[in-house]
Amino acid sequence: MTNTASGFRHASVALAAGAALILTGCAGGGVSPLGSSIGAAFPGGMGASSPSERAESLRFASLVLESASRSGLVVLGALAGDTTLWPTGQQGALVLYRDGLAATVGFRRDLLSLRYTPLENHAPLENHAESSASGWVPWRSDTPVSYRVASHWQNASGDVLAAEGDAELRCEPAQTRALPLSSRPLELCRELITWDSGGVSQSRFYRSPQDRRLWAAEVSPWPEGDQIAWEVARAWW
Repeated sequence: MTNTASGFRHASVALAAGAALILTGCAGGGVSPLGSSIGAAFPGGMGASSPSERAESLRFASLVLESASRSGLVVLGALAGDTTLWPTGQQGALVLYRDGLAATVGFRRDLLSLRYTPLENHAPLENHAESSASGWVPWRSDTPVSYRVASHWQNASGDVLAAEGDAELRCEPAQTRALPLSSRPLELCRELITWDSGGVSQSRFYRSPQDRRLWAAEVSPWPEGDQIAWEVARAWW
C-alpha cells in the first residue's frame, strides 16, 4: 500500500462523477427526488420501522446497506448509464457501477475507485461493442475467471492509498436467497484477492443466473478494509 498521486486523480474523478449525477440526475423509473432520498435513507426520518418496512412503503428503487460507517435503507438518487448514486445522508453516498461497488463518499474510509482487468487468458465474454476492457466486471462473465484488481481509497487522515492484486471469482449453482422484499434464486460467487503487498481479501456476490445482475454483495475493497454489504430491496432495472 502506498500513497499515490494517481489516487488523487481517481478521487477527483469519483467526486466529479458524483457531482454530475447529483446535478443532472435522471428521470428514469425508480429514481427518487434527491431530497426524498436523503430524508428517507437513515434513522430518524421514518420512526423506528425496519429497513424492509421502509422499502415496502416507498416506490423508489432502494438498497439495504450495511457497513461500519453507514447502515440502513438507501434510495436511488440518480443514475447515468451503468452508474447509480445512492445518497446516505450527512453528505455521504454510495456509488455502484454495473451493480457493483465503485466508490463511497462520507464513510470512515472512502473507496475512490475499484477497477477490474481480465487477464489475457480470460478475455471479456460480453459483446465488445457493449463492454470495453475499462468497464469489464467479473460477475458478468462465466466463472471461474481470473483478473487483476486495482483499488484506491482514502483513510481518515486524508491520505490516499493504493493496492493491486490477483483475483479469482467462482460461482456456485443458484439457491433461493431471502432479500428485503422477496426471495429469488441467486448464484453465490466468491472472490478471492491475493494482494501484491501481502494479505488476502474475500468478497461475495449474489447474481441472477439469467442476466447476471447483482442482487446482493459483501465486498472488502482493499487489504484489511471494512466490508461494505448491500441487498437490493426494489430493483432499478
